[in-house]
Amino acid sequence: MKDESKQAVAQSLAILVGLIFLIFGISKLTNPPEFAQNIRNYRWDFLPAWFIRFGAVVLPWWEIAAGLAIFRSSWRRPACWMIGGMTTLFIVAVISALHRGLDIDCGCFGGGAKVGAKALALEIGILASVGAILRYCPNKEIKAGSDLDKSHNGDE
Repeated sequence: MKDESKQAVAQSLAILVGLIFLIFGISKLTNPPEFAQNIRNYRWDFLPAWFIRFGAVVLPWWEIAAGLAIFRSSWRRPACWMIGGMTTLFIVAVISALHRGLDIDCGCFGGGAKVGAKALALEIGILASVGAILRYCPNKEIKAGSDLDKSHNGDE
């Protein structure tokens, strides 16, 4: 596959991952107490109650911010690292829940989706997509004085 094709696929993946994270975040905004309960259902008893409440309020905004940031090329790499970190944590949570036989709502879309193979496959797909985006998306910014900047401004 040529570099241009890889970049096009990676940019398409960035749009897809961005939209998924926007949906994740927006779906959780409407009911933070329900999302807090979804977090509690994972039974990570070492997490203090204040941290769960804080996470239920802040995490949807992080998902929305990362989902928006990945659309902008100059913010794409930090957004990918942010999404990758959140996704890795969630993969650990899902594997932990599956290992312990918990039959719970995953909390992905604000409710209704169960922890299981589908949720795990989705998250692994997101993580693989983030890897491809980091590897193949160009991280070009227009810098003052560059040839691209001069042609953009009409100074040739």
